[in-house]
Amino acid sequence: MVPSGPKRVSKACDRCRRRKERCDGTAPCARCQKHGRECSFLYAGKPLGRPRKTRHDEELAIADFEDPLDTGSDFFDVDRIQALECIVRYYTGLDHLNSAGLQDVIMGLQTTQNLSCQAQGQSQDVSAAQLEHWPADSPSAQIKASIPKIVEAASVFPTPETASTLISIFFEFGQMNYFFLDESTFRSSLDQFHNLPSTLTAKDAPWVCTVLMVFTIGVQFSHLKNGDKIQADRIWMDDALALMYFRQASRLVPNVLAIASMQSAQALLLMGFYILPLGHYNLASTYFSIGLKMVTEDCLGLERDASFTVREVEVRRRVWCTAFILERRNSVYHGNPVDIIRPPLGNFDMLGIVDMSVKHIDTYQNTKAMVNLTNMLEHVWHTMSGVSDLEARQLTAKLRQILDARDELLMYWENLPDIVFGRDLCPHNPLFRHNAYLALSYHSIHIFIGRPFILEKGPEEMMSEEPLTKMKNGLIASCVESALATIDLCQKIKDQCGLSRSSYIEFTSCHAAVSALAAASISSQTSRWSIHCKQGLTLLRAMLGGVFSQRGGRKDIERLEYMVDQLLGYECFEFQEEFHDGSNGNFLGWGAALLQFET
Repeated sequence: MVPSGPKRVSKACDRCRRRKERCDGTAPCARCQKHGRECSFLYAGKPLGRPRKTRHDEELAIADFEDPLDTGSDFFDVDRIQALECIVRYYTGLDHLNSAGLQDVIMGLQTTQNLSCQAQGQSQDVSAAQLEHWPADSPSAQIKASIPKIVEAASVFPTPETASTLISIFFEFGQMNYFFLDESTFRSSLDQFHNLPSTLTAKDAPWVCTVLMVFTIGVQFSHLKNGDKIQADRIWMDDALALMYFRQASRLVPNVLAIASMQSAQALLLMGFYILPLGHYNLASTYFSIGLKMVTEDCLGLERDASFTVREVEVRRRVWCTAFILERRNSVYHGNPVDIIRPPLGNFDMLGIVDMSVKHIDTYQNTKAMVNLTNMLEHVWHTMSGVSDLEARQLTAKLRQILDARDELLMYWENLPDIVFGRDLCPHNPLFRHNAYLALSYHSIHIFIGRPFILEKGPEEMMSEEPLTKMKNGLIASCVESALATIDLCQKIKDQCGLSRSSYIEFTSCHAAVSALAAASISSQTSRWSIHCKQGLTLLRAMLGGVFSQRGGRKDIERLEYMVDQLLGYECFEFQEEFHDGSNGNFLGWGAALLQFET
């Protein structure tokens, strides 16, 4: 049977395509001409061929970062030209950007580029001769073929003076209660690279990646050197420079993973440490997990291997502690699976037998305290798992275990030293910020323990039991007390040395504290903590000038601020007897739902 009506053509007009009507393909088509409509063929259709598959290592290396350089401005925009001038001054050190000075810099760049190309050509000749012995698809051949990429990444290194400044900032503000690198070894290797430039090989990929990440984190924390006087355009420039260094380092991730050395683990830990404040928690967890596995394998049999010096053993111990802290805390707080990896070092208490400090006080005692707090956090997490699904009798035993874990945490904190290290929170102490971060980590565990019970609604017969209520109230009281202490401590940091716009622990601790106090205000119907809620929001806004403004940090603060404003607007802090009606219950339900969404 011959079908009636016009035949469907391969390319229909835009209107017929949207309405899924038959089109004769003419311009204008018969249907549009009949109804007096505009007929157009702007839709190009689906592209032919298969889409390009993304390699797994490329997904791991480069995430969906927002590019602060993508402003959409005109080529001759004044702000764009001023930004380029800032970059030139930053890398060249020129005070006056006249034609003669810029020409001298260009001539120097050409000379450096010629030498780099010559060295690159030599390395390619050598690697080409070596590649003849390997199949083209072998891992060794792929690593050797990436030497030009390594040379290109090293070409963005700043001048020795700028590099020294960024390294100092990194070890002062980035490596705080952690240990990523040995400062003396790192500085000597970079000085050797600047003084005696040699041909880079494929084995240098982890070292180049590590150097780039040190520059990245150094730029990220450079605003702390200038205090609150830094301008908004300089913050934008710092973020752009840090992103540029990170992208160069991320191109070397496949080589870093293939080599899997101690430097590879250090590079991955630094990359995870940088992207964690940007909101890429899952990618940071991947970096931390792989880095922890690498450094664990490197530490196996370390104490029985006589080929390592005492300093090398100490470095590996401290790097393992750092990897363990970062991986465990990120996994617990963000609900990721925890790796079943235990310490490969039999004598962990010997940490600190070698003084690793260069210009600063060695903070190995705080590192040990962070490891112990992380172990307690993991124990609490295992203890609290499944607590919401238990019956009254089982819940009583589970709450006793949680209370025992909390008491153990309290006892450990009280036994820490209170002079120079640990609990010494004197603002004039040289380790004030280190100890403040340690205290924030401690209070975050109390908030983590008590916050789930603040807005919990169980069966009436379960909530009426006095032992359960008493135990939950004790956990909630510890949570509120730690939340108040967290906000006071963040305020002290702001008054003494200024809040960081890149510190993940400052931002998340203050955010969790304000959320806990807002939840406690809804649950207990009190106005005692309204001032602290406003104070915490003010502190959070002060941190939004940096990396937290690019991802979900600003939206989180806006939701939290809206909730607190609604609390004050509804006057729920001034509860009266006539207010305890259905509308009050609806409002409390709204607040509880919003807080659960925040959590």
